[in-house]
This record gives sequence, structure tokens and C-alpha cells, in this order.
Amino acid sequence: MIPLPALGRCLIVTAPFFIGQALAQPMPMCAPKEMMHQYLKAQHSEEPIAQGIATNGNLFEVYASRDGATWTIVETTPTGGACAKTAGRFWEQILRGEQINVR
Repeated sequence: MIPLPALGRCLIVTAPFFIGQALAQPMPMCAPKEMMHQYLKAQHSEEPIAQGIATNGNLFEVYASRDGATWTIVETTPTGGACAKTAGRFWEQILRGEQINVR
């Protein structure tokens, strides 16, 4: 686990992205994938709940808190750079019929 003081130094410039219930800013917050994961977990209690590979080869993940209070969509490149693309509140998981697991 990355110590939070070290994490804070890397993310302090883009911290306003998450102020005010994770409202989006013009520039996305970026960090190495593991650091992004640790930040979302520590600051917002968010864990990955869905993922998919885009046509450009990048991984898109939806992170959400267990209660759905906050959510974040993260894009990760094959080299491991991750950027929060958008974030919001009131995530609701909608599943109709069987869960989709397409590979």
C-alpha cells in the first residue's frame, strides 16, 4: 500500500477534482494505476465494479462506493497511466436478467 503522504504529494495539484462530491473539472486527474486505485479507495471508499477494453486498447473502469454515494470512471493506458475521466454521485447498478460476462 502506498503511504498517503506520498500519495498526497503526487495528487495535490489535481485534488480539486474530487472536492465537492467528486465534481468534474476541465482537466482529468492522472496518476499510475495503482496510485489511482489507492486514492479512490482511501478518499472515497470506491472499488472497481465494472471494466471494459475500449477500441483504442485502453481499459475503462467504473469505481463506486458500496453505498453508491460516489463513483468515478477511470481510463488506463497499456503503459499503466490512469486518468479519472468523470465522477459523480448516486451510482445505481441496474442489472436486467442475467449478469453480462462477455470476453
